[in-house]
Amino acid sequence: DFAVARSGAGTLFELCAHRLPAFFIPYPHAAANHQEFNAKYLVDRNAAFYKNQNDVSAQDILNIINDNEKIKNVSVSLR
Repeated sequence: DFAVARSGAGTLFELCAHRLPAFFIPYPHAAANHQEFNAKYLVDRNAAFYKNQNDVSAQDILNIINDNEKIKNVSVSLR
């Protein structure tokens, strides 16, 4: 399984608690840009993928979905 989601604290908590690999697209108008910081926190620990809303394309998401090794590595990091 794989999720594509915003990166609010509740969403991150739920996906991490269920060890579900995710591609985060932070809400660009969130207070103090906290969603980007949330996503980067996990990405820096190899526990998620992320791109800003203005930079992401469908191909970016498909590239991750089609790379089982990357998803497996994130799954391991979420443990």
